[in-house]
Amino acid sequence: MSIWSTEGKWIFRAHYVSLDEWVGLSNTDEGSCGLFNQENLLSKLNTPFAGVHIIDGAAVDMEAERKALDQYIATFGPLDVSVLGIGMNGHLGFNENGVDFDLDAHIIPLSDTTLGVMSKYFGDKFHPTQGISQGIRQIMAAKTVVLIANGAHKAEILRKAVRGPVTNEVPASVLQTHPNCYVVADQAAAAQL
Repeated sequence: MSIWSTEGKWIFRAHYVSLDEWVGLSNTDEGSCGLFNQENLLSKLNTPFAGVHIIDGAAVDMEAERKALDQYIATFGPLDVSVLGIGMNGHLGFNENGVDFDLDAHIIPLSDTTLGVMSKYFGDKFHPTQGISQGIRQIMAAKTVVLIANGAHKAEILRKAVRGPVTNEVPASVLQTHPNCYVVADQAAAAQL
């Protein structure tokens, strides 16, 4: 990422790429990751990113969408910073339990745990069964990784990810092997560390 000032105006040469998306949701659908990115980050910037790649979960050709995600990261990557939340089963993006750590972007069936908690996003309106996500290889290639967790309901899985064995049954545990990973957690989430 390059940032400099020309005549008092800041110029950003940073790129932004979304982590994941529910397959079947467009960037404008309520509950989509794309809409969340737009409302909570992109629309609030005074100076836009040099380039943005938001995954379209409603693309007609999901394999082409997956390849486009890989291509964007290959062109502008590796990632300087990867900011991640941890799922209730330890997933990162939609890198669900049992995921191959050597994958790049991929489309994956959602785990039972993810299916169980997605009602907070959609209620009864939408029931996705797959996600599209950056792969663990792309996340691990980032220069810096920030893992965020909040709430007591994340305490046990955060402990497993940070203190347990490195296993694809808890995908976030692979971050123990990253050379520059930071965990940001509130007291409730960090209670078992």
